[in-house]
Amino acid sequence: MTIPSAVIIEDDPHISEIFSRTLEPDFEVSICRDGSAALDHFEKSVPNLILLDLHLPFMSGETLLDHLCLDPRFANTKIVVISADLFWAEKLHHQVDATLYKPISLSQLREVVSLVELRSRHGKKNEAQPRMDHDPV
Repeated sequence: MTIPSAVIIEDDPHISEIFSRTLEPDFEVSICRDGSAALDHFEKSVPNLILLDLHLPFMSGETLLDHLCLDPRFANTKIVVISADLFWAEKLHHQVDATLYKPISLSQLREVVSLVELRSRHGKKNEAQPRMDHDPV
C-alpha cells in the first residue's frame, strides 16, 4: 500500500516543520515556502492533502487556491486552509475541505486531517466542513 502524500504550503519554516513532523507518520510530506514554488511542485505531482497558508510571498494562498480549483487533477485532493485571518479564511471556506485558524494546536491539526480523511473514504467533499477556532497548546 502506498503512503498518501501531503504538501504544506507555509512560508514560516518553524510552522511548516511542526506540521511536517505531525503528518509524517501517515504522509509523505513536501514543503513549499510560497505559492509560486507550490505551482512548480504541482506540475510534477498531485498530492492527496494540501495544507495551505493564505498569506504567502509571491502569490497569495487565495490565488493559488483559485488555480487548484480550476485544475481537474485536484478534484480529489483534500485542501485545508490555515490562516490567522478569520475573515479571509471564512470567505474561502466553500472552496476547501477544512479551515484551521492560527495559532493551531497539534491536536487540532491531527483532528482535522482525520476528519478530512474520513470524509474522503466516504466520498464526501465539502460536507460539514470542520472549522477550528483558536485553541493553542
